Amino acid sequence: MSESTPTVSLRDRTGVGRATGAGREAGIVRGAGADRETGVGGGSGRGHASGLVRPPAESRAATDGSRPVRSASSQVNPYRSEVERVLLKGATGRVEILRQLHKLEMMYPVQAHLVDATLNCFNTRYLQRRLEQEISNAGRYAQQFSLIGWEVDGYEAYVRQYGERWGVVALKEIVAMVKAVTRRGDVCAHVGVSRFALFLPNISMEGAGRVAEKIRLRVRHQRFPLPGEQSGRLTVSFGAVHYGEDGADAATLLGELDRRVTEARSAGGDQGRVGDQLA
Repeated sequence: MSESTPTVSLRDRTGVGRATGAGREAGIVRGAGADRETGVGGGSGRGHASGLVRPPAESRAATDGSRPVRSASSQVNPYRSEVERVLLKGATGRVEILRQLHKLEMMYPVQAHLVDATLNCFNTRYLQRRLEQEISNAGRYAQQFSLIGWEVDGYEAYVRQYGERWGVVALKEIVAMVKAVTRRGDVCAHVGVSRFALFLPNISMEGAGRVAEKIRLRVRHQRFPLPGEQSGRLTVSFGAVHYGEDGADAATLLGELDRRVTEARSAGGDQGRVGDQLA
C-alpha cells in the first residue's frame, strides 16, 4: 500500500498554503501574522525562510515620519574620524604619518586604548607616548621633568590571602590617593601588575623625592578595605629619575627607573631609591 499524498488547503485567493505537506515543498509558507490579502509575513516563525519579514525599526521609523533610531555601533567616533582625515590628506612619509597619529592618540586617550579603565589611570603606552613628547619639548624649550616609579610590596601574597578582587580594590585606592596628593598635570600610569609610574613635569629631583616620600607614607598608613570589618595594610618601594641627569631618552629613563625600584624592593621594601641614595 502506498502512502497517501498530503493535500494543500488554500485559505484565501492569494494562493498561500498552510505550512504542511506539499505547501512546504513548494516553498509557499505563511509567516506568523501574515496579511491575508498581500501574503506578507510577520517576520517570525517560518516567515524568515520565505523572505517575508518586517523591515527594521530604522526603516519603519523613516516611513512613518518619526526620527530614525541610530544604533550604538553607528555613533560617530571622533578619534576614528580624525585618523581617517590624517590618512586621506596625504601626509608625506611614514615618520610624519606616525607623528600625526601619535598626536591624535594623546588627544583621544580613551578611544586610542591608552587608559587602564579598571584602575582609572593611564597605561604603559600612554606613558611612552607622553615621554616622547616631553623629551622633545625639554630639548627645545629647556624644560625639566622627573619620573617616580613604585611597586606594592608583597602584593602577590596579599592576593593569595584575600583574593584578586581585594587586591584590585587596594590598587584602585592607591591610584585615587596619588591623584589626590599630586598636581593636575601629573600623569599616573599602571605599568605592571602592581607597579606604577608618575610623570612629574617642571620639577627638580629633590621635589620628585619629596613627592615619592609623601606617597610612601600615605600608603603605609592607609587601611585598605577587606570583607567584613577587616582592613589590609600595604607598603610600596619607589625609585625616582630626572631627565638629563639619569638619561636623555625614554628607554634609558624607564630602564633606570625600573632598576631603582627593584633595588629598593630588594633592600627590604617600604623605602625609596633617589639618585645613588636609599631614602
